[in-house]
Amino acid sequence: VVFQIHMSPKTVDGEISRAISERFGFHVDVVCRTKKQLESVLAHDPFGKVASDDSKYVIAFMPTPPRAAAVKPVLAGEYPGGELCALKGREFYVWTPNGVSKSKSLEAFGKAKPVDYVTVRNVRTVKKIIDLL
Repeated sequence: VVFQIHMSPKTVDGEISRAISERFGFHVDVVCRTKKQLESVLAHDPFGKVASDDSKYVIAFMPTPPRAAAVKPVLAGEYPGGELCALKGREFYVWTPNGVSKSKSLEAFGKAKPVDYVTVRNVRTVKKIIDLL
């Protein structure tokens, strides 16, 4: 969902989550980023010179920095096919040259549960969202 509002992302997270709960009767965790934050995520991109297909390069957006003990083994792992992963603050970057569905580092990240919830978008989508804002 793309929108413009004058509230902090954390406030928006809570408001959207609450509205979904009230309207549909179930809880959904929400992770928001401002245009400036999304631009910063791309500006600090660790694999931009390596990643040649934005649809196979994903970023996991987390509401808080991950638990270090949970994410450390994921970052230390060796992954097949040139797959790379890096953590920068609340974002986990993954270059998956063989495709996202075959990603071993994303699988390891999910199993490690370094945060309670996360949303993942490919870089192509992040760029399109920035263009819409």
